[in-house]
Order: sequence, then C-alpha cells, then structure tokens
Amino acid sequence: DGGRRRADCTASTTARTLAGRPFVSLYRQEGIIAAERAGLATDTRTFGEAWVKRFSAPLVVRYDKDGAWYFSAQSSGVVPAFPATVVDTIGAGDSHAGGVLAGLASGWSLADAVLLGNAVASWVVGHRGGDCAPTREALLLAHKNV
Repeated sequence: DGGRRRADCTASTTARTLAGRPFVSLYRQEGIIAAERAGLATDTRTFGEAWVKRFSAPLVVRYDKDGAWYFSAQSSGVVPAFPATVVDTIGAGDSHAGGVLAGLASGWSLADAVLLGNAVASWVVGHRGGDCAPTREALLLAHKNV
C-alpha cells in the first residue's frame, strides 16, 4: 500500500516494484490513477483482471462502505464491508492491508483474507486515532462472520 505517494512514483520505480509481483492494495482513487498510468480500463472488474494478466500479481481495490474487490490468478470477486459508525478514518487503509496480509500469512484464501481486512478496517474507523487495532476477541465479538 503505497498510499498517497503512489501518484508521485516514476514509471521506472513502478516497473521495478511490480517486477517483484507484490500484493498491491489500492483505494478506489488510487485504482483509477494506476489504471490510467498503465493504459488499462478504469472500471474495477476490467482493471483488476487486466492487472493480474499484465503483472502476475494479486490486487485489492478498497471501496470503504462498499467493500473491496480482489483479483488473483486463481479467483476474483467483491467482499462486502462490515457495517460501521465512522469516527475516524486515519489508519483504515493500512489496517485493511494488515488484516489481508495476516490472513494470507495464515494460509487463508485471498477472499477470506479480504474479509478479515474489511473487518479490521471497520473496527478501526469506529475508533479515534490510527493506533487502535482490535484484539482477536474484540473483532470476533464485533463481527461474528470473521
């Protein structure tokens, strides 16, 4: 998750980074920027499918209360968001990426890892400040479907 700096990356820096086939997590606006820079369609499904074909790397595009799309060579889809009362959005994207990476590191499918990312992000936006990651127990109490 390169955050806002992604728009400032040169083409050569982006190419070197993507040559490593990293997991990439983008917010909706970053997805549009990435699609335009790569000469790909900007609608999420077409962009994600083309991304995987071109870069052989998994991609997640986050849509806040509308969930998150995920794309890999094995599968793609959209995972709905968990309901949340937004208090503060600081750290939501990083928390989402952390949840996804934790799921992947645990051997979960990308779809299940994105579900965990959605749950963690919904918890984080419901609390003040970016340093408020939930414990496993708190997350399970808040979201029974994780």
